[in-house]
Amino acid sequence: MDLEDDELISYEIMFLVRSESNSIVKKILETNGAKILSEKPLEKVRLFYPIKKQTFAFAGSFVFEIHPQKLEKSSKDLGLEGDVLRSMLTSFRASEGAVSSRSVPNEALFSKRRPAASIKGVRKYADVALTNEALEKKIEQILKQ
Repeated sequence: MDLEDDELISYEIMFLVRSESNSIVKKILETNGAKILSEKPLEKVRLFYPIKKQTFAFAGSFVFEIHPQKLEKSSKDLGLEGDVLRSMLTSFRASEGAVSSRSVPNEALFSKRRPAASIKGVRKYADVALTNEALEKKIEQILKQ
């Protein structure tokens, strides 16, 4: 795929930061020529495992446009920033509802996650809990196979 010299591509970056401010990530992107299309507000999250001795972090994301040649520099700068614990960059495709820089509806960019219990075929933990007797029978069935 050949890109024109001035063609911008849409990307989404999701990140974890130590402080309750996404200004560091925003500044790095903008200094490397990115145009922020939309941002998701920061949300305090508990980490499953400590990252750089942190058990809590603030998660957020941006949808932005940038020239592909400047993307690598932005990614390296984010990796060198001590306040950014983790970041993940994905391309934002038109089939997923990407928008141009002319119209940016925030609700369309970030899909709402449904809880696992509302997804068909997924049961809550209470639904799958077994008694000791039922667990022993299950183990015996597995061992017989």
